[in-house]
Amino acid sequence: MTIGTTPPLTLRLTADKPNAIGPDGMAPFTVGEVTILSEDRVLTRTDEQEIAWMFMNLGEWAEQETKAIVTDGRLSAIEFSWLPEERLNEDTERFEIIGTLSRMFSRHYSQQANGEPDSVQIELEHRPNWFAPLISSDYKSDALPLWRFVQQPLAVKTANKS
Repeated sequence: MTIGTTPPLTLRLTADKPNAIGPDGMAPFTVGEVTILSEDRVLTRTDEQEIAWMFMNLGEWAEQETKAIVTDGRLSAIEFSWLPEERLNEDTERFEIIGTLSRMFSRHYSQQANGEPDSVQIELEHRPNWFAPLISSDYKSDALPLWRFVQQPLAVKTANKS
């Protein structure tokens, strides 16, 4: 199955209170709020957020340069965004392909099994049905719409010979 959604996907970390940026360019802050967005829509449901997080970590889109949100000389938020390398559907469709389920699952397994350099885990964390929202026909969302494409071979009819 190949999956598409609407770019960009954004993870915004908002400061609990905006902090002045020092002469060294540093502005330490405590995260007060975490927001995940698809295009400019805030993802409020847990299933939307989990799917977007999977896409950010396991999908094919490229992480963009981190963006600092500065208001009145104070750092108010940091944004991490993911976009496709190339927009193929920009003129005709809202969505872009983010990857295949098989590759995302493979990346997840590889991350779990090879988390630390020079080590391999034998037992992995089990999360039954963690991919279920991606394949469930029950999942519907205006904030994080999914386009799912299932590739199947063309059925070939064979003649019965008697």
